Amino acid sequence: MIGCGRGRRGALVAVVAVCWALVPGVARATSTSAYVTNDNTNGTGGVSQYGVGAGGARAAKASPTVAGGNQPFAIAVSADGKSVYVANKNTNGAGGVSEYDVGAGGELTPKATPTVAGGNGPFAIVLPPDQGPSASFVAAPAPA
Repeated sequence: MIGCGRGRRGALVAVVAVCWALVPGVARATSTSAYVTNDNTNGTGGVSQYGVGAGGARAAKASPTVAGGNQPFAIAVSADGKSVYVANKNTNGAGGVSEYDVGAGGELTPKATPTVAGGNGPFAIVLPPDQGPSASFVAAPAPA
């Protein structure tokens, strides 16, 4: 899944993600979550997290926000729903991508290694649908 923090006119774009994979033969979770990057933050309050109920009603989770990097901008949820990754746009190199585990009820907690390098000014992120339990990121210089 891919999302960007702001459109041309500064309108916030939220990515709503079902955070539990539906695997045949396994009990299916009924919980959904929505995560929103808060573009003009650096650290505290970088990612808002909500529960999504019947009819799409949203309610802030017990911890309504988690820390993000410098200007969290795009967000992706792994295909298995166990990990969330955020591109931190105002970062060059180290700390460019924040990594979270999705816990009980969809609550985000930083992974043991909370950030990885993400190139210069990462502003988009994509996880292929067949991605395993960990993601790989490749940084390349922008064309001249």
